[in-house]
Amino acid sequence: MSGKKVAALIGGIAGAIFTRIPYMEDGNLLVTSVIVVVSALVTRTLWVILKKTRSGL
Repeated sequence: MSGKKVAALIGGIAGAIFTRIPYMEDGNLLVTSVIVVVSALVTRTLWVILKKTRSGL
């Protein structure tokens, strides 16, 4: 697995865990899905930025 896929997977898992917090359990699948996808994208983006800044040093 590439680093980008691992970062997206970690973000997805973090988003899934976040949506299980008691005040987030409203049963709305759309909200849960959006939070998981956004979390995965943010984590992947941060991974790419971190990798580019490290390789530039």
